Amino acid sequence: MLLATGLEPEVVRQIFGYLLGRALDLYGVLLHAAVQMGNHHHLDITDVRGVLPNFKGFLHGMLARAFNCYRGRTGDFWERAGSCDTVRDNDEEAIGDLVYTDANPVSAGLVKWAEIWPGLTTAGWAFGDECTFERPTLPFFTDENEAWPPNVTIVRSRPPCLRDLSDEEATELLEDAVRRRCVEKQAEMRESKRRFRGAQKLAKERWWRRPKHPKPRYGVRPQVAVRCKWRRLAALQRKRSWEAEYAAADEAFKNGNRDVEFPHGTWLVRQRHGVRVGAAPS
Repeated sequence: MLLATGLEPEVVRQIFGYLLGRALDLYGVLLHAAVQMGNHHHLDITDVRGVLPNFKGFLHGMLARAFNCYRGRTGDFWERAGSCDTVRDNDEEAIGDLVYTDANPVSAGLVKWAEIWPGLTTAGWAFGDECTFERPTLPFFTDENEAWPPNVTIVRSRPPCLRDLSDEEATELLEDAVRRRCVEKQAEMRESKRRFRGAQKLAKERWWRRPKHPKPRYGVRPQVAVRCKWRRLAALQRKRSWEAEYAAADEAFKNGNRDVEFPHGTWLVRQRHGVRVGAAPS
């Protein structure tokens, strides 16, 4: 539970928010929703520049170093299996992801309303809202290092799936959906005669403990997240076609063809060898 807020939620929230803001600024990524839980986080973003690996590498690397410094520990911070990245192929399910992120602490049975979660969360932020995080007062963040400006600002951007709405209309739509999810979870908890953990118990949560009900270690790590069976099969077929195109291009490149074009989405060999990459499909 290395991201648990415990007795110092403001400090934990400040570290996470500052580093998230710095990563967003450095790589031009647009943030639509975010929540920092006790042992993981959820981000809904748009990778405008095609630099998601760079963004994740910086954010996760700096979070690990900063929180290890704050906790007085060393060693691994993140699970070595890596993060679970999924892409939605339709607007309706993309909106559902925003609701899932904002309402995550409620769905986990931790708090009754998303806005009162003590960790970093965009629940309660309107699209277009800005939140400024000051540089944390930790030895990890030195004044002399230009990488750490005095403050960073995070803007909650309206996602492409809500492009036809204004910021106000999109905010109202999302807030209504999150509120419905909270009410549904509250009814579920009453029916099963369970209680939310609440602020007092969350304050007693210690970072060196493990979750009581951890996720299975050896389950499926999806790369395609689509509810409709046929959409999912189509997405998997597109993925296989991409892999076949990449394998053919890679083989040609290894055989000396430096002008071969790799399919759109190729990242690592573009970074290392500057290979040609095709345009995004229309």
